[in-house]
Amino acid sequence: MKIAKNTAFKNFLQTISADREVSLLIASDAKGLKAYEKSLAKEGFTGAASAAALMQTLNNSGKHYLVVRQFTKEIYDIIVQFPTGQVELFDSSVMRSFIATPKNTLVIITTHSALNEAEQNGFNIRERTGMAYQA
Repeated sequence: MKIAKNTAFKNFLQTISADREVSLLIASDAKGLKAYEKSLAKEGFTGAASAAALMQTLNNSGKHYLVVRQFTKEIYDIIVQFPTGQVELFDSSVMRSFIATPKNTLVIITTHSALNEAEQNGFNIRERTGMAYQA
């Protein structure tokens, strides 16, 4: 899968840089997730390992992504709050709240099956995100 050379993908990345909502990259499988992740890294995006790790980087300017194999309430809360300009997330592992003022672009990389499962569980991901791209 040669995503990085795809003109439509490059246009998508340029367009989302001005978007104040979380954007979605939708892959069909794990191989597609890896391809998107590799392409974003080549374009200067920084990946986060978890919602808590993402919160640590949201105050920094730049372009970030999070690979989501299963949507949690924490991830959904980030998606919902991101356009407001302030995101608050309680990290139960350290028993404290983190507040971030996003100054960047955020992309969620996920699969069709993860999106469908999230929506069956009541998380309206597609209604709460901005632009989406799938190859």
